Amino acid sequence: MSDNENALRGANAEKLFRKLLKNNPRLVTKIKRKFRIAAENYEVFRTGHELKKSDVVLVFSNGRAIGVNLKSGSMGFNQITRMWLEELRAKVGLSKNVATKIQYGIDNYRLRDKKHFIAESHQVLVKKVLQAKKCKILSLIFTNFNEDFVKILAIYDSGAKILHLYDMKTVLKNLASLRVSFSDKGIIYLGDTLSLQRHGSDDDASKAMKRKKRYSGNQLQFKMGIISYMNSHKPFARISL
Repeated sequence: MSDNENALRGANAEKLFRKLLKNNPRLVTKIKRKFRIAAENYEVFRTGHELKKSDVVLVFSNGRAIGVNLKSGSMGFNQITRMWLEELRAKVGLSKNVATKIQYGIDNYRLRDKKHFIAESHQVLVKKVLQAKKCKILSLIFTNFNEDFVKILAIYDSGAKILHLYDMKTVLKNLASLRVSFSDKGIIYLGDTLSLQRHGSDDDASKAMKRKKRYSGNQLQFKMGIISYMNSHKPFARISL
């Protein structure tokens, strides 16, 4: 799926979620009960551009505000976020040595036409460091270190038209218990729920464009098995459309 298609699906999901909250008081009651919010009135805002890693914000009449990170999908792994390696290194404190090995994997696609991400000879070190940094990485990709604000992960199964709401802290705790591993092609996995790989190429881009270091396809991409997570973890609220 292209970036434009991802953006369109995300915008539609945000619009739907905002409408659900406005038209379903029982859903709001469950949110207030979960986070101990004593307020009758509230407003729902789409952030447009992510605000502290939230796509939708609930603002209550007593001044409390809750950010919601909303993801949608229908099968397989769906994008959570993408970023440049330099940003990941700076925000979670990756060593230059490990960053160099990850960059080597990106360059396998960019320069060498090899469809392999983390080389087998680099995997022991990369695994050790990512295992130690995974709590920081998870907080970054889901909340941008704003766990006190982004309190809900909302997952929408666009095929079955089901919405699950999860306590973000519980999600991060569950994911942090998973172990780092590698696929046969060197893609990084956290359990069978999250993956980290090179973002990938747009078929319409020229070969010369794809070889440029700052080509968007050379970003890192975090993906999540959204439906499998929904099937194996109980939400604090659920609604079928």
